[in-house]
Amino acid sequence: MMIFLLLASIVLVAGTRAAVIHDKPEACGLPPVSGLCYAYLDRYHYDPATNSCKHFVYGGCQANGNNFEIKKDCENLCVV
Repeated sequence: MMIFLLLASIVLVAGTRAAVIHDKPEACGLPPVSGLCYAYLDRYHYDPATNSCKHFVYGGCQANGNNFEIKKDCENLCVV
């Protein structure tokens, strides 16, 4: 019985840890959108292929949630 409880606890902890690691906001999976406006704003977006935040130029309108003014904000939210 003790072995069962130990194994159940290990599985529960491991499963919870895995869920937390891979639980990113939906915005992190969106493509970067420069928009149709003509501003030149330095922004960052999360790139799931490299698990990193990359620079892009934002035009000033039609943004989605994967648009960060500060790279650290992008990393805190999206990078595992």
